[in-house]
Amino acid sequence: MAAVLATWVGSAMFVGGLVVLFHRWTHPVSSFGWFAYAPLSDTVFTPGLSPALVVGSVLTVVGAALGAFGAGMLIGRRSR
Repeated sequence: MAAVLATWVGSAMFVGGLVVLFHRWTHPVSSFGWFAYAPLSDTVFTPGLSPALVVGSVLTVVGAALGAFGAGMLIGRRSR
């Protein structure tokens, strides 16, 4: 039962991570912002790693690992 649950949860996390990453790649971070805001007007805005990219990557990797673990447990299970 735990292997089936791990497979489903891992698959859901993997798909969720792919959705977050796909959304991040199709809707990139804006290269403009509050440029008229006085305290920040002297620095150049360069977007780095966004939280969406980090969360999507983590969800995809953890989901793939959990799904692979569950699938391996289901395939390698001994018959009684």
